[in-house]
Amino acid sequence: MSAAAPRVVDLFAGAGLLSYAFREEGCQITQAVEMDRCAAQSCAVNLGEVVCPVDVRHTAPVNSCGVVVAGPPCQGFSTLGKRNPSDRRNGLSLELIRWVDAATPAAVVVENVAPFLDSAACSTLTQQLRARFTVHSEVLSTVDFGVHQRRRRAFLVAAQSARAFMPGQVDSGCRKPREAWRHLPVRPDGHNLHIAPVPSPLALSQMRQFLPPVR
Repeated sequence: MSAAAPRVVDLFAGAGLLSYAFREEGCQITQAVEMDRCAAQSCAVNLGEVVCPVDVRHTAPVNSCGVVVAGPPCQGFSTLGKRNPSDRRNGLSLELIRWVDAATPAAVVVENVAPFLDSAACSTLTQQLRARFTVHSEVLSTVDFGVHQRRRRAFLVAAQSARAFMPGQVDSGCRKPREAWRHLPVRPDGHNLHIAPVPSPLALSQMRQFLPPVR
């Protein structure tokens, strides 16, 4: 890795997949913060000893960096939930401002569910970031980037540059799930997180709605 590789700090890191992508592009991950112990263990497998299994509110950057990335909790914004504007997790995205003040990055990347862009938290975050960055936000579809799933995700990018931020569509081919699963055994064996949890009665009732009628 080049000594000039951009240094990246990851907040709400989860399993570290956002950081993993940055590392694949030549960046150096210097700190990844994730308070959930199970997620932090997965993150450590992906990123190594840079993982801090603590609450993002109770720690601070260990040094300056070039990029701060974050995937704040989405439960208060997701259409799968109650979308409660009073959800205490909604304001966690604003912790980014404290970290940006301390780490002085040249860019900030935030990923979340699509409705996040319409939230009060995002509005406040955008307003505060605009004090020092050019900010752009957009909803992208994973299927346009080679993923075997139609999944819309919001990205907010703040940078000290006015150039175009978002990538163009790189893969227009619509793949089927069977292509992604073709290397997995027919029966889940527990390897690579290939498991089959027992669905709840509610989940079973929802699945049955998509079954073809019995003749």
